[in-house]
Amino acid sequence: MSDPSETLDQPMQAEQSQSIPPLGRTTRKPREHLSPPEKLKIASDYLRNELNLSPAEYIRLLFSQDDKGNRIRQKHFIEAAYTSPEILQYLQAHPAARVEALNALE
Repeated sequence: MSDPSETLDQPMQAEQSQSIPPLGRTTRKPREHLSPPEKLKIASDYLRNELNLSPAEYIRLLFSQDDKGNRIRQKHFIEAAYTSPEILQYLQAHPAARVEALNALE
């Protein structure tokens, strides 16, 4: 006859080894690589559908907050808005938008 403690421990060990992955391994699926237009669509849809915010409302909300996390976001927004070649090229190609931006800063 076998030791009863062995038979009690064996099923539990089998269950644990099946449900707990070994240390150092992840069971997460690799992230899908998205193109910039796909990322922009997902972000815009999330703002509109999940948070009910337009991009303008998001920016106004960002600059109405004064905690450390939002000050960092504000800094990054300003850096992108006034130094990114893509934005500067857009403003050069759209004089009315450039004039609006300059008038708002005065």
